[in-house]
Amino acid sequence: MNQPGIFDEIVLYFRSILEGFPDKRTGKNKRYQISDAALSAFSVFFTQSPSFLAHQKLMALKKGHNNAQSLFGVHQIPSDNQIRDLLDEVEPDKVFPVFSEIFRVLEKGKHLDVFRCFENNLLIALDGTEYFCSNQIHCQHCSSRTFRNGTTQYFHGVVTPVIVCPGNSKVIPLIPEFVVPQDGHQKQDCENTAAKLDLTSEKYQFIRQHLPTRKTFFDDLRALTRYLYFDSWENLLDFMIHGLELEFHPNTS
Repeated sequence: MNQPGIFDEIVLYFRSILEGFPDKRTGKNKRYQISDAALSAFSVFFTQSPSFLAHQKLMALKKGHNNAQSLFGVHQIPSDNQIRDLLDEVEPDKVFPVFSEIFRVLEKGKHLDVFRCFENNLLIALDGTEYFCSNQIHCQHCSSRTFRNGTTQYFHGVVTPVIVCPGNSKVIPLIPEFVVPQDGHQKQDCENTAAKLDLTSEKYQFIRQHLPTRKTFFDDLRALTRYLYFDSWENLLDFMIHGLELEFHPNTS
């Protein structure tokens, strides 16, 4: 990423994708462009600084220019509420092509070579997380869990795959997998998947002993099967055991 032009090339492509975002506004009330709102939000995540935009607004007032403009191409910086209002209705898959473009640019520039290991392969680590949770607010895409006291909790989960390499502190994000209940099914999708798999398998039980929850296993399963092909359930379990660096010894008794 230190090579001149690569970051600018990615931001330029990002802006081209943003130009296609839906805009719910009507009339002449369009002071801020959708692309400025999205690039402003991106700048906060990129710099990992919640106050980044506030500092840039102040800099613009004092010096007439700011880093949001020079680094990310933001013409006008919207407020936090304006950013939320403009972007809330945009589906996440609208930006999925950007992940593929980042991978293409890095591969073209041979920047992926430093991530290759174990017979020149790229390793993908999976992390499941929740980005929304409420006991009251929910939608048709929410997953849910019911506690012993009868309380139902609604949440949105996502599996985030990243390319990693031992000894390298940097990672490359790939397209995330959002966890949603399957259409036409009352159970969570992890439960439906479980019904089709042999959960009495000795290897499955072995893997589960080394994972924090049953949900973790199925979150990993969904992400793996999105990117990789397995010709059998047994082959998938072997892959997971190898990826977790576990030593499996079958019970021969």
